[in-house]
Amino acid sequence: MKRSVEVTIDGKAIALKSDYEQAYLDDLASFVEEQYREVTSARGGNPYRQAVLAALNIADELFRLRRRNRELQEGVRQRCERIQKLLKEIDPLRARTPSGGPGQG
Repeated sequence: MKRSVEVTIDGKAIALKSDYEQAYLDDLASFVEEQYREVTSARGGNPYRQAVLAALNIADELFRLRRRNRELQEGVRQRCERIQKLLKEIDPLRARTPSGGPGQG
């Protein structure tokens, strides 16, 4: 059940309704504030523009991590296929091995 919580970004309290724990939301707010401060320290100007730039930086990081995740998943899939192929190749060899196994006799 969603409950009312409050986080602070750039010294401003922001009321939210969320199922998440307060500590997690505070971590999110700290991350957003860090991104916002990076933009504001590098460029002065319009707060709206700064917030949009911070959001774009966060979106860029998200997209990069998603791409990397897909690449890693594809690597795992390819390795699994290779392992399955190798297991199929050795299966006939195991059938020819005496029941005692190698070195048993």
